[in-house]
Amino acid sequence: GFKLKFPKNSTTDIDICDQDGQILAHCRNIGDVYAIGNVTPIPPTPSSNSPRSEIAFPVKERVVSRTLDEWHRIFGHIYPDTIKEMISKNMVKGIALKPSVGHPEKDCNTCIQARQHVESFPKESQRKYTEIGELTYTDVWGPSRTKGRRGERYYISFIDAAKGHITVAFMKQKSEADKKLEQYNEFLLTQHGKRCTAYRFDGGGEYISSRMKTLLANKGIRIEMTAPHSPQQNGISERVNRTIIEKARALLIGKSIPNFLWPEAVTYAVYLRNRSPTKHLEHPITPYEAFWGRKPDVSNLQEFGTDCWVLTQGQKLDKLKPKSKPYRFIGLSEETRAWYYWVPNSRKVLTSRNIVFRGSNTDDNEYEELDPSDALRLEGELGKSSESS
Repeated sequence: GFKLKFPKNSTTDIDICDQDGQILAHCRNIGDVYAIGNVTPIPPTPSSNSPRSEIAFPVKERVVSRTLDEWHRIFGHIYPDTIKEMISKNMVKGIALKPSVGHPEKDCNTCIQARQHVESFPKESQRKYTEIGELTYTDVWGPSRTKGRRGERYYISFIDAAKGHITVAFMKQKSEADKKLEQYNEFLLTQHGKRCTAYRFDGGGEYISSRMKTLLANKGIRIEMTAPHSPQQNGISERVNRTIIEKARALLIGKSIPNFLWPEAVTYAVYLRNRSPTKHLEHPITPYEAFWGRKPDVSNLQEFGTDCWVLTQGQKLDKLKPKSKPYRFIGLSEETRAWYYWVPNSRKVLTSRNIVFRGSNTDDNEYEELDPSDALRLEGELGKSSESS
């Protein structure tokens, strides 16, 4: 038989062991349920002579089948051919195509409204980077004409030159860029044990203070400046910012979401971009896999702004009244492993793990355990300060 035990570093998850105490698998707790789909097998150690170390736990991966048009909208109006490439090259998990007719991009009014622009930005130099933190492109976008619900008007982007992974941080004022830069340095050090060795600032880096430039120089971090109004010197940063904003604009337009939720749209746009193919990488992998070392599971993705029903909790309801209320999905919460939803006709954004989407099986909405956020949060934005269900 098998034994279950709680590891010392966790009060919720459990280890599955054989009779000799060897750990065979680790099982995560999601919503006080230990489901077989959350079991992660542990390969046997070479030194083990126990025949039970050969035991394997078959785990069925969840695969969601949708039409090309549905995946096109869910991925923030990504090019349909890119979705086909993701599937044919096995770049992500949990995705399948239903037969359909038509070409989503040609028939999509949202794409036309969101992507129309004057001309493309020039390409970056041909130098190749291989290590995380070897060079980071950074740029500030803003000010937005519409303030976010927490007063955001800007965001600063960080793009790893080697892996193409994007991180964004939101700001009320440009002067917050120094703090966000320090947070990104700590992010790399904590998650990868590496320091950024060089930054390329756009537009002369006027949003970074002299104090910060001196601090970076004293730490041996190289600083590269591009000339103001010269996107050809920082082509990757310029193109990525344009991609993020076009995708965020499409997310807002697609479901008529109010503009004050633009930071939520940008966050989800970056989340999707990191899990989508990019020409920046030579091998057929996503920036997420290049940065974190494992293939992303996209089976839990939903279209931004789509209707969802959230279980009403903490209230004594009339037995004949509905058990859930309709809201609008606007993203994934990294801190609480839950879904973000917007309360229409208000500025409230809440989180819940008890949520159902139109056309889904109520048992399918298991939340994937995620890596640290693609967006560095504003102060006071963590789950403690917001209501949840």
